[in-house]
Amino acid sequence: DRDTWLDVLSKLGFKHVRVIEVPAITGVANEHAKAAIEYLDRAWVLMSANYEEALNAARKALEELKSYAKDLGYVDDKGNIDFAKIYGASPDSELVRGMDGILRGLWALTSVGSHAGRSRFIKRADVEFVITTIYMLMKSMQENMKIQQP
Repeated sequence: DRDTWLDVLSKLGFKHVRVIEVPAITGVANEHAKAAIEYLDRAWVLMSANYEEALNAARKALEELKSYAKDLGYVDDKGNIDFAKIYGASPDSELVRGMDGILRGLWALTSVGSHAGRSRFIKRADVEFVITTIYMLMKSMQENMKIQQP
């Protein structure tokens, strides 16, 4: 439980740690969803050694997330993730614009890893933010696609 983890971490020298409980994404049969989770797990491991490679793995997770949405019929005629359909919202709603903005922002942040030398502008906290945000985006999409499916 949370208190046990905090106790263990403090004994290991981590004095200021916030444990955030995020339910794991489970029950995915789609190969792209599984691959996205594997890339995110890989990004988390790589983060300790190489921010650029961690961001590359996170970008691959985004690519798999897009393929996952496509497999389930949640892309628009331009091949973009259709947040309006996923969330049952109007295409010009604040919700859809916000989700599109989050996705575009994540693409931009992960592209830093593919350009040599640019990673010096990225800190560990930035990589943690990217990985965690992609994971939560996927979890939100998965839950909403499940609701929308017949």
